[in-house]
Amino acid sequence: MFVRNEKFETQRDGLTIRGTKYVPEREDVREKDLQPVIISHGFTGDQSGTAPYAKQIAATGRCAAYVFDFCGGGFLSSSDGDTREMSVLTEVLDLKAVISHVQEDFRELKAAAGEDTSEPVKVVLWGCSQGGFVSALTAAQMPETVEELILFYPALCIPDDAKTGWAAQDGFGETQAIDPDNIPEEFTIAGMRLGRCYAADAKDIDPFAAISPYPGPVLIIHGTSDALVNCSYSERAYEAYAARAAQDGRENSCELILLDRAQHGFDEHFDEKAVTLVREFLFRTEDVFGSRFISDDPAPDIIPEQQVNDDNPTRNEMWLDTRFLLQDGAKHPLAVLVPGGGHGAGCSFIEGVPFAKKLNEKGISAVIVYYRVKEKALYPAPQDDLAEAVREILGKADEWNLDTENYSVWGSSAGAHLAGSFGTLNMGYSKYGLPKPGALVLCYPVISTDPAITHMGTHDWLLYARDYNVVGPGAAPTDARPAEGNGRAEDSGFYEMSEREREDFTSLELHVTAEYPRTYLWAGDIDSIVPAENSRRMARALAAAGVPYRFDLFEGVDHGFGPATGTSAEGWIDRAVEFWGVL
Repeated sequence: MFVRNEKFETQRDGLTIRGTKYVPEREDVREKDLQPVIISHGFTGDQSGTAPYAKQIAATGRCAAYVFDFCGGGFLSSSDGDTREMSVLTEVLDLKAVISHVQEDFRELKAAAGEDTSEPVKVVLWGCSQGGFVSALTAAQMPETVEELILFYPALCIPDDAKTGWAAQDGFGETQAIDPDNIPEEFTIAGMRLGRCYAADAKDIDPFAAISPYPGPVLIIHGTSDALVNCSYSERAYEAYAARAAQDGRENSCELILLDRAQHGFDEHFDEKAVTLVREFLFRTEDVFGSRFISDDPAPDIIPEQQVNDDNPTRNEMWLDTRFLLQDGAKHPLAVLVPGGGHGAGCSFIEGVPFAKKLNEKGISAVIVYYRVKEKALYPAPQDDLAEAVREILGKADEWNLDTENYSVWGSSAGAHLAGSFGTLNMGYSKYGLPKPGALVLCYPVISTDPAITHMGTHDWLLYARDYNVVGPGAAPTDARPAEGNGRAEDSGFYEMSEREREDFTSLELHVTAEYPRTYLWAGDIDSIVPAENSRRMARALAAAGVPYRFDLFEGVDHGFGPATGTSAEGWIDRAVEFWGVL
């Protein structure tokens, strides 16, 4: 989805705060209905460092993302103010001013649409490093306004550093240790000239007591190799939130994720992972809070629950999550689960694990398939991966106590395009010499690669191995080919096709025959990511070919709701299993 941006300004105590708003650009996206997300940068930084997050979260089609420069907050700040007049408390005031601006922005949008503007506008706060500390302080002071809180390596160490005069800070650039009992009018940290208020305002704050009153959902992501802000500060924050929840008689609503070997200011590798975790947190269908440790170390076939990375984009290869094989000695029906993610990631946290657990409750074994994404997603890599996965699973049917005679393949979003392609003759089971599935289950599926209705992220990764959010609409076709040794001779003709020919080849509705498996599919009528017309086209194609199918269109349901608990689509898994007819 293409994202537009526009500049904004607001005021705080006579100072101008300057920022940028990022909004998804699509006709069926109503800006007034988006979730506002405000992202705060860290010490010495500016909005250029948080803009990539804003673009990615706006590209989901569900959020309007705002980034800005704190007054005196960085070397290249576009906002007014002097670095010598900045502290965490002045930045709290800045953030509150931005919140007020965003609220007024959304009230104007609702008023223009003739809607009631008396309802409060709630925001999500997302802060990095010092911006994380500031966001957490602000959330605790404005709990009725802050819907959710996201903290990347929050600098909760600042009060301790101020108490010691930054004497223990190594590797932090040009830093001048000070006497905390005799704070100078000016001093330098990381090469930035600061005033007395920076230390004086921070040293008397108990960060954990100050942030823990916030009762809403909190996601904290921190690297275990952070040399500037030890991850123990985030562990203590998690404990503080949990303790305060218990004290107030509430359920814990904080999730802590420790990224193995990640450092302060995530590099590209960990940024990608962290943003995926943020998407999963924001768009989750059920609250599952606690602490997790995520490592890139190769996982065994059976992976401990607490060590599973539900979306590991850096392990960009086919692998199987077999935790949901029932092991009671009896044979069980098999469901192969293929999560979505626009071929740019894998969303098993939403469309893998929750499905598997519900199927297990019904006596059905499930295996989640991870497949190649992003620059490795060029056709036919995902199809090859799914075929390899099915072959491996069926080959272990006796070992894993599986009744494979009537196995099913379930896919969601882009994963549904992959699962759906498995039913075709040109891309699926017949081509790979595999048994026909007993049923396909397609959840808010990408069916067509016709630009008029497709998800363009899926389109561009699959057809050209490129990021649509980078190239934007109207990008010229490229001569994308698989890396040497990754393609097969029988697929070489695909790379000689025009763009239109590639789209026709990969549009499932054009390849439904009488040999296509029976299919259950569903979509939401307000899907803002993958138009429901995809499912309608598929239903018409199935009917024309005489293939048994059921199509459910649910009112008021958007994209990416997984089990869809609490929506009109709730219970669709029961209907899918009933249609499958395996029980």
